[in-house]
Amino acid sequence: MNRVRRTRLLYAIHKWTGLVIGLHVLLFSVTAVYLLAVDLVVSEGHGATGDFVPLDAYRALPVQPMLDRLAAHFPSGDMVAERVTYALADGDLHELRVELEDSHTHLRFGADPYTGALQLTRGTLPEGVDPLGGTAEAAPDAPPAEDVQPLYLRLAALMLSLHTNLALGVLGTLLTGIGGTIFLLSTLTGWIIYAPFMKGMVFGAIRWKRAQPIRWADMHKLVGMAALSFNLIMAVTGIGLTLGLFAIQYQVMQDLKAIEAQVGEIVPVSPPPNIDDVYALAQSVFPDHTVIRLEYPGPDAIQGDKVFTFFAEPDPVEHGLVPKIGIVTAEATPRSQVYELTWWMEAILLGAP
Repeated sequence: MNRVRRTRLLYAIHKWTGLVIGLHVLLFSVTAVYLLAVDLVVSEGHGATGDFVPLDAYRALPVQPMLDRLAAHFPSGDMVAERVTYALADGDLHELRVELEDSHTHLRFGADPYTGALQLTRGTLPEGVDPLGGTAEAAPDAPPAEDVQPLYLRLAALMLSLHTNLALGVLGTLLTGIGGTIFLLSTLTGWIIYAPFMKGMVFGAIRWKRAQPIRWADMHKLVGMAALSFNLIMAVTGIGLTLGLFAIQYQVMQDLKAIEAQVGEIVPVSPPPNIDDVYALAQSVFPDHTVIRLEYPGPDAIQGDKVFTFFAEPDPVEHGLVPKIGIVTAEATPRSQVYELTWWMEAILLGAP
């Protein structure tokens, strides 16, 4: 292929990939700006100013009774726990994520570590179910679910969903990964095409006296080259945090088979073991870390239906660090095992929010 035909092909790829991914990039940028603004507001009000007060573990109530109260509240009896994210500071709430299997509804409840009061923080309850999420006995004065969080935080939850997976769940994650690949292709072809043309020009020069299409082209080149590094980082990390997570899921499933071969056959029990016992066992694996999240076993869980997965951080104040990961078997007598991350898993998780 001669140079002219190659340039035309690259130009066509650059143009059409840019047109295809343009709206996605715009949506990504708008949601990112909003999420960063909310993060700054929340950081100013808590944690970033040095007023972090760790949760008093001696006053904190067990989590299992809170989950039991939720399960008893739903008359269909189809509630299944999916995840517990633990409060780390005074004023924070545990987050209990559950699913109603019959309706495939995912709900999130905030749980006060000291009183056990529950509040619906995300999701829509089935018709006829108490909007307080079954806490009328424990917290009769709790506000209705829609008043639990300020509007800007509830909007942030929507923005985060749009930002990460277009609010389409697994399908959206896949589409976002494909979009990141298209954006990377558009960025690279633009650099290959326009970099040689800019050698004879002062960087940032716009030929104002030329025809309007040339002025627009110069501005396009300027913005593209000025944002080249940012675009590459955004595309690569976007691919890693979407398609890369699918690769991690596959690798985890393969590794768990090897772990099961080491520790012996894992025979899960139903219902799963007491979450507080699992937490204590998980915390003992990394005594110098703080367990921040426990993922329940289940057919849709990344780790399958035989083990809990837990995440522990060395410093609850500093975020963005790669957590330690371990598993606890969902057996009558649970066993723990450290999960070793590969370098590429650590690279992907380092960029995770």
